[in-house]
Amino acid sequence: MKQEYIVTETAGREVAGQKSPGANKPIFLTDNQAAHPLRLGHIRLKGAFNGVDPQKFDHDNDGKPGGAKRRP
Repeated sequence: MKQEYIVTETAGREVAGQKSPGANKPIFLTDNQAAHPLRLGHIRLKGAFNGVDPQKFDHDNDGKPGGAKRRP
């Protein structure tokens, strides 16, 4: 069964033998197709934030990483 992955900026013209839709665009691959591009960092599982919880770095609580740290 195919899963949705997001193509990263490091991917080339092809991802797992398919034409790349472009950076930050979705691509549907099987687990076997995705194994190597995942190791290379050319794709990430949709919803994954490069293996890091984005809320950990959401300093201004706007739902996006970054921003100014709030002082207590």
